[in-house]
Amino acid sequence: MEQGSLQFDGWTVDRVSGEISRDGQSSRLPQQPLRILIELTDRAGEVVTRERLVQALWPQGVVDFDNGLNVAVRKLRVALNDVGDTPRYIETLPRVGYRFIGKLGPIERPAPLESSPGLAAVRTILFEPRREGPRGSPPPAVCSTP
Repeated sequence: MEQGSLQFDGWTVDRVSGEISRDGQSSRLPQQPLRILIELTDRAGEVVTRERLVQALWPQGVVDFDNGLNVAVRKLRVALNDVGDTPRYIETLPRVGYRFIGKLGPIERPAPLESSPGLAAVRTILFEPRREGPRGSPPPAVCSTP
């Protein structure tokens, strides 16, 4: 799963933890609604079939997937306050699937580890070749600060 945050219409959704926030209010999406949202936003504007969503949610198969999928989509809609006659984010195509119709913002990705302070010291300690001291004595301690 790609890391980072989804953004649309004032919503920010952490793709890994499921934390969802808007206007200073935050909560956490359960895993199944989160996975549906990720599937839909990764293919924004495209129809995502019910079969594809079932496969993403239950790769091992499940007996009553229709009801399970309906419940998970409903939870997602409630979390996004996307209930009513005119959807703002998730469009239903009866007996076919769903489509994300909201406008996505840029994905915020976490900073790469290389830019983390102190990583040079860790890299030196972990990956610097081992040096032996004189006549088989233990190697000198390696300590470096950024």
